[in-house]
Amino acid sequence: MIEFRSAIDESKTATLNKHAFKRLWWLFAIISLILIGLGIMGLVMQEDESDVVYGIFCIVFGVGITPLALLLTKFFQKRINKSAAFINPETVEIIRFDDEKMIINQSLHDVFSSVTEAKYSYIYKVIETTDNYLVYISKQLCHVIDKKSITCGSLQELDDLLYRNLGDRFKAK
Repeated sequence: MIEFRSAIDESKTATLNKHAFKRLWWLFAIISLILIGLGIMGLVMQEDESDVVYGIFCIVFGVGITPLALLLTKFFQKRINKSAAFINPETVEIIRFDDEKMIINQSLHDVFSSVTEAKYSYIYKVIETTDNYLVYISKQLCHVIDKKSITCGSLQELDDLLYRNLGDRFKAK
């Protein structure tokens, strides 16, 4: 059996946001390049003053869209974290993996308690990163497991178990 014990706090949502931006960097690059290209075309092929304003706006927006998206994501995620009582440094999450299933225990004192037992067929996919395992139960729902929070077993044992039970749905780093 492999066990992890950690808190459900803002670091978990920050990890998911960081992972999402890493996967979508190409989209932000394309949008930025298109906007900058439109801006340059507006400046080069200008017919009147409005084309200059349009060109400058497109260039500035193209350069600023990625930082703006990052800032807005952080802002809205903080609001979501505040409204979700279980996202709290005092919420304890214990995740166990055995040969048959994954068991997730989550609790916040006497306010909140949840137990999930699921066979590996329940898991959509698992992505291993340098510091975490991202256990997706659907395309958008995910449990973040910090590798440093392991209390029983080893990471190699977990890798072997996940590969054996998930096959190509386990993406090792």
